[in-house]
Formats: sequence, C-alpha cells, structure tokens
Amino acid sequence: MKKTIIVAALALLTFGEAFAQLKNANDAVISSIKTANEKVSTIKCKFTRTNKMVFLDKPVVADGDFSYTKPDKLEMNYANGEVMVIDGEKVTIGKKGKTRNVKSKNKQVEALSETLLACLAGDVMKLNGTLTSSDKNGKFITLKVKVDFMVGKGKIANLELKYNKTDMKFHSINMIEADGSYTLYELK
Repeated sequence: MKKTIIVAALALLTFGEAFAQLKNANDAVISSIKTANEKVSTIKCKFTRTNKMVFLDKPVVADGDFSYTKPDKLEMNYANGEVMVIDGEKVTIGKKGKTRNVKSKNKQVEALSETLLACLAGDVMKLNGTLTSSDKNGKFITLKVKVDFMVGKGKIANLELKYNKTDMKFHSINMIEADGSYTLYELK
C-alpha cells in the first residue's frame, strides 16, 4: 500500500512539473507574440474565408480585401460584395451599400469581434478560453484554445490560431464547431 502511494505521489509530482514546464513555455510564446504585435498598427492584405460544414461535400471559399487598424477597426470586403466591419462597439455586416448594425447587445457578434481583434493584436490572453497546446513546428506557431461561444447557429468549441514563426504576426484563425464544421480566416 505504501509503495502504491509513493508511486502515485511521484507520478503527480512528475505530471505537475511537466504541466508547469508546458505552462511556462506557453507563457513565453504568448508573451513573444503579444510583444511582436504591439508594434503592428495596421494590416492591409488579401484574405480567404473557408467555411466547411459537416453536411456539405465541399467547403465554401470566399476571398477579399482585409484591413485592420489598431485597436479596434477591422474591415473585410469580399469579392462577392459581402462586407463585415468592426469599428469599436459597432459591427456591420451585409452587402456593399446595404449593411446593418448587428452589435447592439448581440453576445454572439460581440464574442466574434472580440476574438478576431484579440488575435490580430496578438493578445491571446484576452480570449475567453483555455490554451490547450502550442506547437512551433513548420512555418507557424500554432495555438489551440478551448472556447465555448455561439456564432450563428454553430457552437464554437476550439480555436486554432497561427502566427508566423519569423515575425510572430497573425496568419490565421480556424473556428472549429463542436460538430467538426469550421470557419477559417487566412491572411495572404
């Protein structure tokens, strides 16, 4: 019995130490990303949004122009005429020339806009979720975050964020729903 207790205690100590090392490594990565992105005041580029729903055979892809100005202005103008604009507390969506404000006390839109702005600013700690892993393999630093919020009729369960390993700037966010559907935004 004593031997079992000692082995269990050693296992807990080892696990606790490994968890502390992972937490410290993640803290260092998150700090590096935030520091690098503090210098970014604007981003202008092309982007792609890919929607994959479990009941569709092929994903739906839309491209457009992306513009971000710190601290809280984001504009996505799609080639098909769709528009999404976040400007502080105001969020508008629709087609060019025919948009509507969707922010007014809409928790889903608020969660989405706060998530996108936090990712662009490199402020991962602002996300309302739990960092489950980080990976520095390949060209990107990939952070996986467990979350729980609704966007439309979908329940977002996980976020996968990618930052370029060389300059730590934002590259993409994949919002993965509980059923496996996802929406991926990639900057080009």
